[in-house]
Amino acid sequence: MLHLDPGTLALASLRVLALFVAAPLFGNPGVPMRLRVAFGLGVALVVSPPEVATLRAQMPGGELASAVLLEVVIGASLGFAARLVFIGVGMVGQIVALQGGLGAAMAVDPTSNASSGALAALLRTTAFLIFLAIDGHHALIRVLATSYVALPLGGAHLAPEGFLGLFGLGSVIFELGVRMAAPVMVAMFCANLSVGILGRAMPQLNLITLQLPAMVGVTFLLIGLGAGELSHWLAAALHGWPERVLSVLAVEG
Repeated sequence: MLHLDPGTLALASLRVLALFVAAPLFGNPGVPMRLRVAFGLGVALVVSPPEVATLRAQMPGGELASAVLLEVVIGASLGFAARLVFIGVGMVGQIVALQGGLGAAMAVDPTSNASSGALAALLRTTAFLIFLAIDGHHALIRVLATSYVALPLGGAHLAPEGFLGLFGLGSVIFELGVRMAAPVMVAMFCANLSVGILGRAMPQLNLITLQLPAMVGVTFLLIGLGAGELSHWLAAALHGWPERVLSVLAVEG
């Protein structure tokens, strides 16, 4: 692919760069922009199909502008959809933190540089480590290479059904988040109910000073006991997710 002229390489790399901006891990704000651009150009040289060498010369200006926009949309859609699992994990962390009395514990999320619940940031970081452990970053690059076959450079056709399918993946993530948070929510409900019954049976107890430490302790206990099962859930959710995203986006109308 070294015979590509700069203009053609720029067109071929737009999908890669858009994905790297929106995708998990590659779009981490901690990675310098220059490094992301250089890495994106290198990946584009490797994964771009050979026929793009003559593509730019055959395209009028209007079609070239449309192709540029289309490449950005495809890359950003693939990257954002791949990030959905991590958004769901953050939602689980927020739900568990609020139920367990940790809602006031805030931290800077290293994946977005935004303020987030400490427990949500911890779970997202764990999900990123699992993503690396199951070779998810390589799977994402392989899906990127496959996307040039399913959605050809400069000639792709995105059906409305594909975008509707991407929105549908949000409901899958919401279901996954609720299922992961449900055991803790049920346990927290039982714990709150027990504290309420205890307060009715022993009115002299100061429930304000008793309830919060008890809820925090129960939360950490449940997280410790369910850490192994949660890791398996996350690995199952992340495994094959990039391929699923591409199959949804490349559906024919």
